[in-house]
This record gives sequence, C-alpha cells and structure tokens, in this order.
Amino acid sequence: MACFANSWYLFYQKGDMSQRGIKDSLLIATEPINKFFLDNIQYRNYLMILCSGLLDFMTLSSCYYWARYSTTWRFLLAMGVFYSLRSMTTNLVIYEIPKGYNWGYPGVMSLFVPYGATADFFYSGHVGTCVLQYNEFHSNGKSNWAAFCIVTMLFQIFMMVALRSHYTLDMLAAVIFAHYIFIMSERYSYLVDYYIFGIPLSKRLANNSYHFSELQQQDSSS
Repeated sequence: MACFANSWYLFYQKGDMSQRGIKDSLLIATEPINKFFLDNIQYRNYLMILCSGLLDFMTLSSCYYWARYSTTWRFLLAMGVFYSLRSMTTNLVIYEIPKGYNWGYPGVMSLFVPYGATADFFYSGHVGTCVLQYNEFHSNGKSNWAAFCIVTMLFQIFMMVALRSHYTLDMLAAVIFAHYIFIMSERYSYLVDYYIFGIPLSKRLANNSYHFSELQQQDSSS
C-alpha cells in the first residue's frame, strides 16, 4: 500500500521542475529556530557543548562496556564498517551547504565530534553512531543505556536541524545504514570471533543468550 501511495503521488502530483538544489521541508519549517541560533552564537555554543558532551559520554561508556564485558567483536566491526562506508559516501556525494549553516567551534573541545565547516553530509555520523550503540546495549540487555542512546540521538537530531549541519535525508539514511550494518555485523562477526580469536559460541553469546548452558555443552563436546 505504501509503495502504491507513493507511486500515485509521484505520478499525479507533478513537482516543481524548476526547483534547483535541495528543498528540505523540515529545514524550511524550522527556519525560526535556525535564525535564533544564528543571532545568538552563545546559545549555539551551549547547544553544541551539551550535545557533544552527551555523545562523548555515550561513546566512552560504550567503549568501556565493550572493553570490560563484551565477548564479541561485533560492536567494533559495526563501527568500522559504518565509518568506512561513510568516508566513501561523503566523498562520492557532495551537497550544497544549506542556507543558515551554523556549525563552528563552541569553545570547548570534544573527543568524538569534529568542529569546523565541512561538507560531509551523507550520511550523519552523529545519528548513526547513536543507533549502533543503542543496538549494542539493547542486544546485551542494558535497557537503561539503550534508552540513553535514544535520548542522545534526539539531541543530535535537534542540533543538526537547528544548526543546518545535516539535511533530513542524511539523518534518515544514517538510521537505516547503521541498523542494517549492525544486523550484518551481528550475523558475520563470528568470522572474526571464532576463526581469528577462537572465541567459542557460548562465550560470544553469554550476555544475551537464553540457551547458554546448551551452547556451553555443545562447545565442550566439539
């Protein structure tokens, strides 16, 4: 039904063929917010420091949890694939900088957020990394940390929209790419876990398996 509705809309509702550049309805609708931060750089800096601090804390917590408790390379594999693919797409697809672009240096350094004017739009690393870390915490049954990742992602989306540092499509694509990459990493991380590091199946799934005892017996008998 969704495909049919979309096809009907595209066929019968002719768009403005004279449109040049990118028309982002969400950015158009939030122009007053963008203007506020353009006129009040100090508040822009506060917003950037807050959102960057949330992302730094989330990422440091994820790295600590992985190093301390994880029994699989799934998380690092997903992050590596996500950012490797992003480095390709940001060089292959170069957008026009949105009107009202307001990304700069807020006066406080960040561990994981780069500052300065760039055109690395497609897809959003801020949003994608939140999705990856949400999936990792959720897979390990850490619901509180998973919820924190969602809250952090919402802050990142607000900042991206308010400061025009990403288009809406960049953020939607980041959610899709990150979720799919995590699924593929979960499916194929055994190639690294077992064949390179020799991690048995029961240990790999110790944090999120309902069949740990069965898997442990299977490993001991093999």
